[in-house]
Amino acid sequence: MSGTLTRISASLPIYREDGSTFVIDTQDIGYGTEIRYVLSFSGKQLAIRRIDEEGWELSASGEQRE
Repeated sequence: MSGTLTRISASLPIYREDGSTFVIDTQDIGYGTEIRYVLSFSGKQLAIRRIDEEGWELSASGEQRE
C-alpha cells in the first residue's frame, strides 16, 4: 500500500491514507487473523477492499443513484 497512513481515531485502528481513502485494520478475537479494509471515495462512487493476512482480497464498488 502506498502513501503514509495518518491515524484518525484514538480508540479504533482507523487511518487516513489521503483525502479520499481510509484504512481500517482489525484482528479476529480467538483466531488472531488480521484483516485490512480499505474504503475509497470518489465523487458519488465508493470502493471497498478486504485483504487478509493470507493474501485473499475481496473488492466491491458502487455508485450513488440520482
